[in-house]
Formats: sequence, C-alpha cells, structure tokens
Amino acid sequence: MQSPRCNFLVDAEGKAWFVDLEKVHYGAAAIDLAHATLYTSTRWDRDINIALSGEAIAQFYRTYLARIGEARAQSLRPFLLPLRRMTWLRTMAFTARWSVQTDPSYAGTEPDRWSDTGLSPEMKAHTQATIADFYRPQTIERIRSEWLAGDSLAL
Repeated sequence: MQSPRCNFLVDAEGKAWFVDLEKVHYGAAAIDLAHATLYTSTRWDRDINIALSGEAIAQFYRTYLARIGEARAQSLRPFLLPLRRMTWLRTMAFTARWSVQTDPSYAGTEPDRWSDTGLSPEMKAHTQATIADFYRPQTIERIRSEWLAGDSLAL
C-alpha cells in the first residue's frame, strides 16, 4: 500500500481504500481518560474551563480502574501515562494549528484552512487566551511533570 493521502490508501492493484486515520485512536480507554482530564481539554470548553488538581485526576483514574475489573485495569495501566503524554502532544499540535490558521495575518492558502468566523467574540477571546496559556512555559512544565515524575497518577 502507498502512503495515505487524503484518507485513502491505494493497494498494489490500484484499488483505493478509504481510511479515516483521525479516528483510529477513538475509543482507546487510556486516550479517553486523558482527554477527560487533561488541562488542554478541561480548559478548552468555556463552560467547563477548570484546571483539575493532581489528586482529582488520580482519583478519576482510580475510580475508573476500580470499576473495570482488576484484569482489565492491569492490562490498561502501562498505557495510561504514555497515552496521556501522546494525547497532550496531539492537543498541543491541534491548538498550535488553530492559533496560526485563525490568525487574521495568516497568509496560508490551504483549502482546509480553519476559520473562527462563526465564533462569538467572547468565545474567540476565550480560545485565544486559553491557547496562550497552554504555551506558557510554566503551564508546559506543570503538565510535563505528570510523566517526568514517574507514576504521578498514583495508581
């Protein structure tokens, strides 16, 4: 198969196969847990806009793991921190692109350029301020400390 282009793979016989590479990670419990508790997720929605404490995040994970049974919990544990980190990196890439492509001075010509024209002025201001906060060195350092400190989820 050739490399993906526009969500299609072409096999050796020339047959095109539709694949939605964006959706490949959906439903992975470790990624869903990360999205539910990461700063970049809990701050993104203006109506939620909360920074969870380390203990609140750990309690969320402990509660989930206690409810899925010990065997499933044991098989999931090794993936929690690595996929939390990957999810954070992915959301940072998303917000970087959002920030650049919605900036009025952006001169890019991609056909899939993002637009924030449908957002209220309040939502635009929230989004811009939130993204700026995501990239503050102190914010990055605090989030990275979750996996640099070892088993910081205290599981």
